[in-house]
Amino acid sequence: MKRYASIVIAAALVSGIEGPSTGDARTSLAHPRRYVVLFEVGSRTSSSTAVLESLGAKVLKVNAHIGLATVQSSSAAFTSQVMSTGRFAGVARDRGMAAVPRRAPTPRPGPLVGRARPKGSVARFTAAGGDPLYKYQWNMKMVDASRTGSYAVEKGDPRVLVGVMDTGIEARHPDLRGAVSRSLSRNFVTDMPDVDGPCNQEKDRSCSDPPLSDPVGHGTWVASAIAARLDGFGISGVAPKVKLVSLRAIQDSGYIFLQSFVDGLTYAADNGIDVVNMSFFIDPWLFNCPSNSADSEHAQLEQATIIETVQRTVDYARGKGVTMVAALGNEWADLAHPTTDEISPDYPPGSEYPRTVDDSCLELPAEATGVIGVSALGPSGRKSWYSNWGLGPADVAAPGGDDFDPAADLPLNLPLGATSKESLKASGALDGKGRPRDPFVLRRCKERGPCAYYSFGAGTSYSAPIAAGVAALIVSLSGTDDGEGGLTMSPDAVEAALFASASPHACPESGKQEYPEIGDTFESFGYSWQDFTATCEAGEGNLNGFYGSGIVNALNAVMPG
Repeated sequence: MKRYASIVIAAALVSGIEGPSTGDARTSLAHPRRYVVLFEVGSRTSSSTAVLESLGAKVLKVNAHIGLATVQSSSAAFTSQVMSTGRFAGVARDRGMAAVPRRAPTPRPGPLVGRARPKGSVARFTAAGGDPLYKYQWNMKMVDASRTGSYAVEKGDPRVLVGVMDTGIEARHPDLRGAVSRSLSRNFVTDMPDVDGPCNQEKDRSCSDPPLSDPVGHGTWVASAIAARLDGFGISGVAPKVKLVSLRAIQDSGYIFLQSFVDGLTYAADNGIDVVNMSFFIDPWLFNCPSNSADSEHAQLEQATIIETVQRTVDYARGKGVTMVAALGNEWADLAHPTTDEISPDYPPGSEYPRTVDDSCLELPAEATGVIGVSALGPSGRKSWYSNWGLGPADVAAPGGDDFDPAADLPLNLPLGATSKESLKASGALDGKGRPRDPFVLRRCKERGPCAYYSFGAGTSYSAPIAAGVAALIVSLSGTDDGEGGLTMSPDAVEAALFASASPHACPESGKQEYPEIGDTFESFGYSWQDFTATCEAGEGNLNGFYGSGIVNALNAVMPG
């Protein structure tokens, strides 16, 4: 949970900044653009929106808690107009409008990275630890979530609410039936045809999908790691009795933009949600740099605005009792000493350019003050090759899979999670009878009921919800009545208990972790195994850059004393 002072954006320094297109206040764009505008702290919402309207902007939405407005303007000089008023803290481009050319969605690093083909027999693994497919859930075994471990002490309290800010949750999945709050779940995004593809106008002309559906499968996977039911069928999660809330804030294409993040997290804060899992970084910048010489002044202002807005939102949510857990990311980068960023800005597709970055640049939300950052481990316990790390950013570690370590001695080094049938059908992973074509997909059917689908995958996306599940167990055990039928617990106390119960793990003896096994896999992409060598920096006490305070442990977290 890296500590940074909040960035103050001086209007005087940016008053001359133009938007990406050249022109002056008299120049109109052929198509309007969307922006998010951050109000100065303490300013009145009504007066701020009035100023924006006086500039010819159409105010589409205002989040008064954070002081953020989404607006639309046809002025090519809108950014400089806003900042020259001296009334606003920042402005940034929001997601695209219809003017963006239609093109095929650009592939982004997904939740399944570096997949090793399943091999060998799993017959020697038993399901005694949980539900029938527990034999594949080495990740749960690693954190002592089993019938002989944490499940015997605390399975979670249904009064504890865990928000899954993601692509939605397929609530009809047999392992999640009854686990998701239908009344509290919300959708904060609208389909974007330029990257998401055409929306299904026949079902919903608003192009806004239900929060309890998941066309991508990612949110369902994350949700199952937290709270798949311990019911004798399929798999089980870390906290199988807590209640999930779907906070659908990620586009079908995988993008998540600032406004949907802000709206989703403030909604969680205002509705008694105790823990929120965030397995993403906020687009369009992987690293947000407020003063990088490689960026234009406009780009610097945009990134500074994102940093300030995210921090305000996190502070608001934490003040309302929300414990936030985030994935550190899959770019195999030391976040304490980042050096390069080759994928930003990633929207609109094709906008990226290589740039040198440093420690003033933040990957968000994981590096916001008040967010618990989680790195990923393989079944051997070593840092996964793809996982970001860093002394400071890495608060704890959790199993995420896929470290290619033969010493793990497992037929599969990928954790298993529930996935949505909708996503499998869309990707062609099922045949006409609903049977999996993909060896990474399993189907299990009830004798008189629906079939359930599961997939093997890897990523920090999957380690973060393990930590979020343990945090939910802590609230279940030690939370107090909130007076509204739920439980509550200070995020400071949850965090302290999570860190204290984690199993300490030292850096490798050499101080470095090498991954010679992945050389052949990535040679065709221009990488050698040396490119993935990671240096583990030790800190005070048990802290280090790979494991933070240690590997989260569900049993330790719920044991008395």
